[in-house]
Amino acid sequence: MVKYFSIETKNIVGKSRDIASEMGYDHISTMHFFFADCESGSNYSLLNFAFKTLTEYSNFKDSYLKEIKDLLNFVTDDITLTTEAEIAIRSSLFQKKKYNQQLVYPWHLFLAILDNKESLLSECFKDDPDIKNKLVNYYTDLGVFDLYTNVSFSTKFITQYSSVKAGILKYIKQKN
Repeated sequence: MVKYFSIETKNIVGKSRDIASEMGYDHISTMHFFFADCESGSNYSLLNFAFKTLTEYSNFKDSYLKEIKDLLNFVTDDITLTTEAEIAIRSSLFQKKKYNQQLVYPWHLFLAILDNKESLLSECFKDDPDIKNKLVNYYTDLGVFDLYTNVSFSTKFITQYSSVKAGILKYIKQKN
């Protein structure tokens, strides 16, 4: 499975381990992936998508740390993935296939995370029901789907796919 992940994605997972450890966690969550991506320095990072300035990012991270600080009464060297993070990594393989790309890049990981409405990262964007489409548009504007693909999918296809998926989910809810 590792052979399908880009160096950038591997670096984010590795950096998220360091961040989780520095924060006192005994596991890696999707929020640690997010922080690692924002600190990666990549042109494709979510930093510019989610924050207007580095100060805004720093304030967000400090606020996040403050909220959970009381829960962190221990530091351990054993860092594991949460179930949420493991699912995100596995789901990113689907995103790789969906965009017909040979490797899993960070954008696949974050699109997979946002597919899980219960993820910690999704919770940060819970007031924006269209966040995933905005993120797809952000990555499309950056050209990542064209740069790293054999045959790129158009934004129109992505929008149609999202609409079909939303329709199926609505149908299932109505049936229940």
